[in-house]
Amino acid sequence: MFELIRRIRSARRFRNYEKEHPGNYYSTHCFDYYKCLFVHIPKTAGISVCTTLFGNLAGGHTTLADYSDRYPQATFRSYFKFAFVRNPYDRLHSAFYFLKAGGISSEDRAFRDHYLNGDMNFREFVMEVLSPESKQLIYHLRPQVEYITLKADPENIALDFVGRFESLPADFATAAAHIGLGDKRLPHENKNPGKKYYRDEYSDEMFRRAAQIYKKDFELLGYEM
Repeated sequence: MFELIRRIRSARRFRNYEKEHPGNYYSTHCFDYYKCLFVHIPKTAGISVCTTLFGNLAGGHTTLADYSDRYPQATFRSYFKFAFVRNPYDRLHSAFYFLKAGGISSEDRAFRDHYLNGDMNFREFVMEVLSPESKQLIYHLRPQVEYITLKADPENIALDFVGRFESLPADFATAAAHIGLGDKRLPHENKNPGKKYYRDEYSDEMFRRAAQIYKKDFELLGYEM
């Protein structure tokens, strides 16, 4: 009974206030309103997904395992759970340039100042900085599967739907329809014509190192090494 009351009050908060007052704040009331859980894996267009669907930043980079601990299991099992994933090579490339530019938080800037010197390029980052230890230091570099598996079963993705960055518009539409927002579409984003294609910046040895570091992502997400 307590959980039912909590869900009703939480959904009411979203309906009566947050739905009409979008902004760059974190709130999970939207999850109780739409009966879903969105896991925002960094560098997979999660901010665009959150703001388009919910009008705010939802639960941030909370992992599925943490949501499982936070919600009663009956609620957790009944909610539609989804996330978007990205080719690990491409995600790593994007994360490097994001952090190199200072990111958006003091934590991002602290990582840059400590690990990325002013003239470090992508190759030096992959071959000299990236490691099994350093990938855990900041959430942009953590393996994607750590966000979408449960502690009791780390070898299986425990989601109802996994969208892909590579087919983002269509997969976003599928997820939106599942939660009753079939009229929502992601805004068109102009690509930076000066941005390098990620594969152009990888050598064979860089591919091998990234594949070794993110081996589980490649295996469970179905991307080709």
